[in-house]
Amino acid sequence: YMQKIMTSMKRNQIVDQNTGRVDLRYNPMSVDEDYFIPVRGGVNNNKIEFTINKGICEIDGFVKRGSFVCPCCGNMTHEKDLKDQFKEKKILVTGASGFVGKNLVEELQRKGFTNLLTPTSTEVDLTRENDVKGYFELHKPEVVLHIAGLVGGIAANKARPAEFFYKNAMMSVLINHYSYVNGVEKLVSLAAGCGYPKEIPVPFSEDDFWNGLPDMNSYGYSLAKKNLIVQGWAYKQQYGFNTTVLIPANLYGPYDNFHLENSHVV
Repeated sequence: YMQKIMTSMKRNQIVDQNTGRVDLRYNPMSVDEDYFIPVRGGVNNNKIEFTINKGICEIDGFVKRGSFVCPCCGNMTHEKDLKDQFKEKKILVTGASGFVGKNLVEELQRKGFTNLLTPTSTEVDLTRENDVKGYFELHKPEVVLHIAGLVGGIAANKARPAEFFYKNAMMSVLINHYSYVNGVEKLVSLAAGCGYPKEIPVPFSEDDFWNGLPDMNSYGYSLAKKNLIVQGWAYKQQYGFNTTVLIPANLYGPYDNFHLENSHVV
């Protein structure tokens, strides 16, 4: 059983062939149905730690067909259990009327989540502190999925770099801060793949993320989004507040913007 797991991990470049150490940066997005991959964990003092319902287990955790399994204690958390754990939580989705937000809300609703807060920009201006402060105090979200942002293609970014920086930076700072102030249990934010430095080899490595400036055509937007990570570090160090920042690759699909001048789709 374990040999089969390790074979799969080596094949998917999760385990270094020479040292045998696990590197979660190479966690594949898709594998064969009969193989396992590590989930929700990190390397700490050469041990692999995974958070499960009953605490921390210092051994490999694996997922198969929607289940989270800890080989050392046998604890298994199915996708259904995880869904039920958050199903009754009040979830704020910022940017719910945008491209990513609409798709996310539809998926959450499809999975049975009904306690969703999906304010529009006319209901709450996420760049204004009083608006954000008042909304959090009034609605008291328990989980925040921060998807909102001012986005656009190269032409729009080159024409309005200050606006892209200001609005995205303000949204990020205020959502992070008032999530912490109001005791939000989980904050997940969406950053930007264009934050990677321009002069690095392809395919990108996460080790290079801070090794230079991004493409100057969209530096206002991409550096504002990078601040999500910096603020996450700072709030973790000073307040112990945990955040998750996702860095997507190119995104396209239903509800995208296909405007000839402002879109980012080619």
